[in-house]
Amino acid sequence: MAIKVRKEYDELRDVNMATTEALERETKRAQKEEHSQNKFRGALWGSNNELKLRRAERDQSRVEGMILKDELKACHRLKRSLSQ
Repeated sequence: MAIKVRKEYDELRDVNMATTEALERETKRAQKEEHSQNKFRGALWGSNNELKLRRAERDQSRVEGMILKDELKACHRLKRSLSQ
């Protein structure tokens, strides 16, 4: 009876050790994956901010371009009215 109990104990200990090792491997893999995702998120965040800045600059340039076009039209009208 004691031999049977000892054998079961050894088997359970081996299963427990294997499970613990598998869990440690999976935990390390998950931590590496999470680290990679965080690096990727950081890169995306930086790129997103850069795009926001460029869009703001583009929009500002468009506004300035429209203002300059309006001023040019006004100058042309003034020139025509002066030549008449």
